[in-house]
Amino acid sequence: MKYTVHDLCAGNALTSVLSAFVLPVKNAIAYDKRDRGRKWFLVKRFEYIFTNIFDIDPSIFDENSILLGVHACSSLAERIVYLYNNSKARKLVLMSCCHGRMNNSVIPSLLQSKVGNYEAWCWHLAKKANTVRMIEDTKCLSPKNIIVIVEKKSTTPSFRKGLGKTQAWLTRGHLRRS
Repeated sequence: MKYTVHDLCAGNALTSVLSAFVLPVKNAIAYDKRDRGRKWFLVKRFEYIFTNIFDIDPSIFDENSILLGVHACSSLAERIVYLYNNSKARKLVLMSCCHGRMNNSVIPSLLQSKVGNYEAWCWHLAKKANTVRMIEDTKCLSPKNIIVIVEKKSTTPSFRKGLGKTQAWLTRGHLRRS
C-alpha cells in the first residue's frame, strides 16, 4: 500500500472516503474549496484539504499519486488534466460531468454533432491527457458516464505490479462496458 488517491474537486468526498476503506492504497486525500462540515477525523488514512484547485501546485503529486476527478465541471476537468500532465502522478481517472468549450481542431463540428457534445468533450480531455482510453460506465445513474483513464509509463517495474489490485478493482465489473 504505497499509493495515494488525490480526489480533486471532491465535494462530499464520497469517492475518496470509499477509496480509503476499500482500495489497497496508503491514504486518500480529498480537495475542495467548500467546507462540508463533516467529521473527517473518523476516517482512517483520509484527509480533507480545503483549497481551490487552481491554487494547487502540480509538484505536490509524486510518482505514487493517483489523481481522481469524479463529475468535475468543464474548467475543473481541464485543470485536473493540467495537474496530471505537469506532475509526476502516474495515474489519472477522470469522469467529467458536463462539457466545456472546444474549438473545431479538437473534433470537427460535423462529427461533434453526430457523437454528442459530452462525448466530444471527453475525447478532448483524453487527447489533452495524451490518451484515447475512454470507457463508458453503463451502471452509472448519470448520463455523464464516460471515464478517461490515463497511465504514464513508469521506469519503476514495481509500479505496475503494486497497482495491480487497485486496477483490478477499477475494472472488475465496475467500469466495464456492458
